[in-house]
Amino acid sequence: MKKKEKKSENIEKQVQSSQIDNRFELTSKIDELKSLAQNCYLSGKYQEAIKFSEKIIKLAIQGDVSFHIKEQEKFINIIADKLQKEYIFSEIKNVAIGIQELYETLIRTGKIERAHEILVDFKKKYEDFPDFESITIVQKLIINDNKEWIKYRSSKIDEIEKHPTEQPEEDEFDSTLDEIQRFLKTR
Repeated sequence: MKKKEKKSENIEKQVQSSQIDNRFELTSKIDELKSLAQNCYLSGKYQEAIKFSEKIIKLAIQGDVSFHIKEQEKFINIIADKLQKEYIFSEIKNVAIGIQELYETLIRTGKIERAHEILVDFKKKYEDFPDFESITIVQKLIINDNKEWIKYRSSKIDEIEKHPTEQPEEDEFDSTLDEIQRFLKTR
């Protein structure tokens, strides 16, 4: 072997070694960032998890490692789904609190049909949310409504049998209740 060939061969080995070292360093850095992102996700620090994920994507682009990019896109989508679910969960709880107050007022004033209608509209609005009926306040509203509705229906049947020609009169809450129902339908 000539001296020039040996020198060229040594340079190639150094370049290959350097590339391997760079690849190893890149992979180590990405793995460290993945661990940090996962820890942030598990502790509910979603914005920080996203920032770590973005750093991983930048490193993956620099190192031309598309696998990590796709993996982080999936991770960010999981975070987005979780945030959306938490937002809807919070919205349902807030709306349920307002409905509960109104529902109790209507029940106290004997406006059971209107109270039931509001609850039915509320349930229709959020029926596609998978955990809707697992929310404690929603469970209480549904259970209470079932009891009140059964009592009301049985008393109405008795009333109709006693006085078949009487018509129920309009109540003072009609306009307020109509507004609430429109609100529920637009949310």
